Amino acid sequence: MLQNRKFAWLITIALMIFGLFIGSYLSFNSMRSQVIDGFRAEIEQDLHDKLQMVHNMMVVYLDNGGDNEAVIYVSANIEETQQAIDMVGEGLAVHSSILSINANSLLHASNALNLDEGDARYMQNFISSIRDIDLVLRQSDYNRFAIEFNLATQRGLGFLTHNGVLGYRQLPIFE
Repeated sequence: MLQNRKFAWLITIALMIFGLFIGSYLSFNSMRSQVIDGFRAEIEQDLHDKLQMVHNMMVVYLDNGGDNEAVIYVSANIEETQQAIDMVGEGLAVHSSILSINANSLLHASNALNLDEGDARYMQNFISSIRDIDLVLRQSDYNRFAIEFNLATQRGLGFLTHNGVLGYRQLPIFE
């Protein structure tokens, strides 16, 4: 009788631990899905718009005699950012920040090209729009929810969730 009781307690504890893993997984999976749905609804189009504006700045720069070699890095970053957007991937916030730096570099480099008034205005409008998008990204609900998700994966069962057994990666935060 004593052995059966020990076995029953062992099974009970094992089921509780298994339930904790499953419950954590389902909870974090649901939370992550909600945050990514918010990304798709709120942030994704802004990032695509930003990519398009930086691309347009490259076109204006090149059309006015800008150096092809100067835009190779910008072009590569546009492609990497597009891939990160599609996967809501790691490094997305970094790529977004680099795009802003690329845009500022294109603006400064284009100043040496003696752009006509229309192209100079285009470049200024693009950079203003990019700065507006950066502000929207930083103040978005997505950003707030991603911060909460990232903190939740580090608390409590963080060793299981944050790149652990359950394998949740941090979501990108726009700063």
